[in-house]
Amino acid sequence: MNWLWKKKKKIDNMIDQDLSLIPPDSPKEKLLEIIFLKLGSLADIITVFSKIKEEKPVFLNVSELKDKDFERAKQLVKKLVEYIKGNLGGDVFGIGSDYLLITPSNIKIKPVYHEEEEIENFGENPR
Repeated sequence: MNWLWKKKKKIDNMIDQDLSLIPPDSPKEKLLEIIFLKLGSLADIITVFSKIKEEKPVFLNVSELKDKDFERAKQLVKKLVEYIKGNLGGDVFGIGSDYLLITPSNIKIKPVYHEEEEIENFGENPR
């Protein structure tokens, strides 16, 4: 049991040393604000565009519109992706079948798998 105590003490000392390297008065960086929105209509798409132009990432819930009118939701998502990527230089990444992460041009999404595959399979059951 004594060896365990010594090991814990050594780890505690390492943590204290690492934390001591951080200056206590370091300036606070500007926080990144992520906007959460629901897609219900075309007006919501315009809100997404304005937030992306303000360089704020948007986490978009498309489930409500998708459940009401799947074809309309698919059409709006396609237009949104084309505009964000083509006109604003941003990224769009599908998360599951109900959410999109939309980022401005100053934030790039690096998916583990191919991004286009997620958008093409929008609305389908996840693998």
